[in-house]
Amino acid sequence: MDDAAAYMSRGGSEILRKRDYIMFNQRGTHYAEPFLACPGRTEFQWELAAQELALEERNQAEVEFLLDCQDDLLSQGINLSAYNSAENAADVNDLRVALGYEQINLYGISYGSRLALTVMRDHPQGIRSAILDGVLPPQANLNQDIAMNAYRALNTVFEDCEADAVCSQAHPDLESTFHQVVDKLNANPVTIQLDEGSVTVDGYVFVDTIFQLLYSPTSIPWVPYIIDEASQGSYPESSIFAVPDRTTRAPGMRYSVWCREEAAFESRDEAFALAAELPTVYGEFFAGAFDWDVCASWEAGIADPIENEAVVSDIPALVLSGRYDPVTPPAWGRMAAETLHNGFDYELSISAHGAMRSNSCALEIGLQFLDDPTTEPDVSCLDELGSLEFR
Repeated sequence: MDDAAAYMSRGGSEILRKRDYIMFNQRGTHYAEPFLACPGRTEFQWELAAQELALEERNQAEVEFLLDCQDDLLSQGINLSAYNSAENAADVNDLRVALGYEQINLYGISYGSRLALTVMRDHPQGIRSAILDGVLPPQANLNQDIAMNAYRALNTVFEDCEADAVCSQAHPDLESTFHQVVDKLNANPVTIQLDEGSVTVDGYVFVDTIFQLLYSPTSIPWVPYIIDEASQGSYPESSIFAVPDRTTRAPGMRYSVWCREEAAFESRDEAFALAAELPTVYGEFFAGAFDWDVCASWEAGIADPIENEAVVSDIPALVLSGRYDPVTPPAWGRMAAETLHNGFDYELSISAHGAMRSNSCALEIGLQFLDDPTTEPDVSCLDELGSLEFR
């Protein structure tokens, strides 16, 4: 709900011209009762950021903080197993009934796409169509594949820069430069002073920062410049290293869903095995993420195996993926579309995570689909997207 204004400015207003646009607050999230927050997490992460800690020490501190938060939630009598996709999907259906709609169109981005698929599976009678944007299908392995997905997205930037005459001249051999920066920062971290506090930037913090930039097509063009500047010991865009405000986040909700429905069906060993052929930093940072240790002690139970299976549906669906998306790759969009028998699947060449709210072509396709979900939309604008202009 805190992002309502942003959604309205990124496609919501166009949808609102013809139909109602409803946003809802999921159970456990900000404004819900109870709100499964972890008070003080922003301050805690600023304290961590200021210290020169090894990755293992930082991870262990995060695990201890989150498990202390779980103890607090449990002491309030909160049943963490009640916070999951099936219950969320039932809430969506109840909301539809309460508002008096015979059928609704779903729009879901990232986890929202996973939730939309669950609604399609469990409550199909109330769904006219679904737009899945940046798709997380249940059968995908989010934790296991994160290192490979991050590598794929960043490597796409490296390859595109190399293929671009201006970028390749300004930032030659960008991939090598990136790894040199990571190694240099791990050997000798730098401290950056921001208004909110100081941040110690080692190689892993740098990797995570670049990874976060890959979510947005407006940030991606700056990635070569930022890497090149860092190789020279300069950090002109220093605000990108700031700790985000966590006060409206709900880690209790996130880990209840994540641990119950993702980690329960995945393996840390397999994550390391899949990352073994990648540059070492990907396995160390992504495959070895502290989330595994949180989930090992998180008391949300294990989901029914159906939560790890493909959703098969005849409901009209529009599947959108961004080529640069670092967390829900286009391959996952294709994976989801395989069992959506009336689905249309498109990849946006200059988009990242959430195409329809960042790209006018994707929005145009989405609006056509909402008008008539049974007819393939005119997607000729995809051929006119061009390529990103790197800085």
